[in-house]
Amino acid sequence: MTNVQQRVAGLSLPVTPPSAGAGSADVILQITGWPEKFAALVAFTQLRLPDHLADGPLTLQELEQRVGAHPHLLARVLRVLEPLGMVVQIAAQTYELGSNGQTLRADVAGSMRDMVLAAAEWREPLSRLTEIVLTGRPEPFVGRKEAEGVAALPRRGRGLAGDRADAARLLASHIANMFTGEGTLMDVSGGSGIILAEVVARNPGWRGVLLERPDLLPQAKTYLAEHGVLDLCRLVEGDVIASVPAIADTYLLFGVLHEYPDSQAEKILANVRAAMGPATRLICVDMLLPPGGSDPHPGLSWDMRTLVSTDGGRERTGEEYLGLLERGLGFAASPKVIPLPLGLSLVVSEAPA
Repeated sequence: MTNVQQRVAGLSLPVTPPSAGAGSADVILQITGWPEKFAALVAFTQLRLPDHLADGPLTLQELEQRVGAHPHLLARVLRVLEPLGMVVQIAAQTYELGSNGQTLRADVAGSMRDMVLAAAEWREPLSRLTEIVLTGRPEPFVGRKEAEGVAALPRRGRGLAGDRADAARLLASHIANMFTGEGTLMDVSGGSGIILAEVVARNPGWRGVLLERPDLLPQAKTYLAEHGVLDLCRLVEGDVIASVPAIADTYLLFGVLHEYPDSQAEKILANVRAAMGPATRLICVDMLLPPGGSDPHPGLSWDMRTLVSTDGGRERTGEEYLGLLERGLGFAASPKVIPLPLGLSLVVSEAPA
């Protein structure tokens, strides 16, 4: 195992693949059954059934009345979800929220509700995968050309930008708790500044800079003001493809590099490197795929999203990612790799002193 493989080993989430002992037909049946289970999960989430069940068990009739469901159809959806731990039938036609269903409540910390709703948007673009593989023409409406990280943004068409914002909300406190001491963090192409807001709010010695396109800065200003940190942050107009200002000692690229082909990703890294002083840090957050294809890493599925929605963007293996950093930054990167939830990794590179 190479040094890079050692550093990125063990970063996958515990995703359960088809059972090893299953025959080929059984494996295919398991895979083809996932869309139906996912459709049931989406309906469960969209109907806010986890929120309705948050205060205690309800009968099937009570649930039907609360969500306006057609009689008897909702029971069939719940029947699919019960083996997945979303609900538990504690008596005849009486349900309580299961342990896994708790994570879909809107009012719990780390709620996965938005992630499920965002995943539902990918069904139509992914249905065109064969066509895109043959033509090389991805869906045009998603990617960094769209506004990102804004709660008011309609769910339809948020694409990678919406995924990025949802992941930022789930991981913001986790990342913010890694900061100590004092400094200035620049969130490069940071959307609404979700990560930045959490870092400066939790760490009194830190100040923030948000670098974004001018059309997104008003939304970022609103977000930072609503979270009480606008006076701790500086908003800077810019385009990461063009240049990055040298006004920070730590730079953050959260879910940015995977949206670009190597040539543009290297340009982004070179722009950040030009802004970095001695001993300054670059923090990147992306998926790092394991070598080979036997590990059921969640990034393998996310790579299908980049395939259908970007012009050359992709998830990279740990080896590929390290090579990208070294070419773009212009120095031998020996980054520290920290596993995060959702199958993401936080990669810290320090400029030479």
